[in-house]
Amino acid sequence: VKRLLLRALQGAVWPRASQRNGFDTLSLQFFLDDLRISTNVRLFEDIRALGTRVSAEVRKAVLIDGRTWLDRAFVVNDWYISAYQPISDSFGERVGMLYVGFLEAPFAEAKRAAFWWMLAAFFAVLALSAPVFLWLARGIFSPLERMTKVMHRVGKGELSARIGRVPARDEIGAVAQHLDWLLEQVQERDRQLRSWNDALNQRVDQRTAELREANEKLEQTFRQLVMSEKLASIGEITAGVAHEINNPVAVIMGNVDVIRQTLGDNAEPVATELALIDKQVSRIEVIVGKLLKFAAPSEFSDCEHNIALRPLVQDCLVLVDHLISRGGVEVHCAFEEVPPVRADSGEVQQVVVNLVVNAVQAMQGAGRLDLHLAEAERAGVAGVALSVSDSGPGVPDDLLGSLFDPFFTTKEKSTGTGLGLATAYGIIRSHGGLINLRSKKGKGTTFNIYLPASAKEIVQEEEFSGEVMKGTETVLLVDDEETIAEVGQELLETLGYTVLPAMSGKEAIEIYKKNKDEIDMVLLDMIMPEMGGSETYDRLKKINPDIKVLLSSGYS
Repeated sequence: VKRLLLRALQGAVWPRASQRNGFDTLSLQFFLDDLRISTNVRLFEDIRALGTRVSAEVRKAVLIDGRTWLDRAFVVNDWYISAYQPISDSFGERVGMLYVGFLEAPFAEAKRAAFWWMLAAFFAVLALSAPVFLWLARGIFSPLERMTKVMHRVGKGELSARIGRVPARDEIGAVAQHLDWLLEQVQERDRQLRSWNDALNQRVDQRTAELREANEKLEQTFRQLVMSEKLASIGEITAGVAHEINNPVAVIMGNVDVIRQTLGDNAEPVATELALIDKQVSRIEVIVGKLLKFAAPSEFSDCEHNIALRPLVQDCLVLVDHLISRGGVEVHCAFEEVPPVRADSGEVQQVVVNLVVNAVQAMQGAGRLDLHLAEAERAGVAGVALSVSDSGPGVPDDLLGSLFDPFFTTKEKSTGTGLGLATAYGIIRSHGGLINLRSKKGKGTTFNIYLPASAKEIVQEEEFSGEVMKGTETVLLVDDEETIAEVGQELLETLGYTVLPAMSGKEAIEIYKKNKDEIDMVLLDMIMPEMGGSETYDRLKKINPDIKVLLSSGYS
């Protein structure tokens, strides 16, 4: 029965091999667990390989994992194409394995035979088709070579090169004819492009003048931008210097007031000296005010209001009439009706006077001064344009970019500081305007000013009466400068107030928490280290939203 079963399996798996190689080509084996109990594989010539075990890899895959194992394997003494199938008993337990395999050698031999047969067939077909291929290739590559040569000539600029007639009537012949047609079109387009190039050169020449003018405007704008950055840097330094000056000035002013309050009528013998101190302190305040206006005109300027430029310019001419008359300068004014502008009259007057004085000094004697006032528009915004022109020697080109620089001057050190035009530039820019100049050597200089027209209503400010108010309220005085705090405390106490001093924002917060019911007002310095005035104010507002605070700063 076993031999019949083996022959049936052999015929089903590899019938031709069984006929050629006999019964031993196919191997059928049974395993009890992993022990070989039935096999036709011989260990020696007359001894079958009974009692041998299967490999650990096969045992795990078949008996433990319950999978069918298919692979090339070395069985006893030869290589087989092997298959292992688990055998289960009536309870579903895997108790053994069924093995079916056949020798690998006959299979490998058949594969090698097939490979060599196919290789021989390939070379035979190649030998027969090579002459046919070469004959066909000649008809394809010859026109392509002609096309390549023509395209090479065209690439060198010979647009008249053509392929000509091609014997082939297939797609290659059609491509060659189409390529010749395309080359005709390229040659025609080249003639048109050359014609258009000549016309374009003429238009470029016509637009060159406009480009030069636009470039000049761009350079002016760039110079103005550089000037703005320079003034911003110097402005920060100037504001810091002004702050440091204001602190000791405040101490001097406070002590003078304390002396007056303390001495009362007994201060009469030193009234002259006290008045002199007041005068010098006021002078320092004016200087500091000008420094702050130069540093940031938009923050430290006087009250702005609607002004008419025509009478303002006329007043400026009256102020400098002595210079004009002494120099023999002829003045020509062309003033049109213009709308008012929103600006500080003192600052605008300062700019106009500065420009007129510079013009008179530049002419160094007899000359002509022209002032023109008219409506203007910049970027769609209506405004007023003022030009101041002189007939002087003009400004050299290498100095045009430096005229608005702070401390730059062409005058002698004793007559010029170099801040006039820089200040004028800052004032005009702070009012939203523009200032620039045009100058040609030997033909004079023209300064142009543009200010936007006013669109705001006039707001009248209340004047300070000058009366010093006395009282009995409690004031929390916060300042990190010890001298200012002491003078302020003494002055306020002289006026009848109760003063609680604090040298920092943190100290002020603690004092206010303890005495918030008694404190009527807080006098707070804005510039302090660590906790500044702004943060201190916000924290005081959280404690008491209705708190009264007077802010002060050395920058004011």
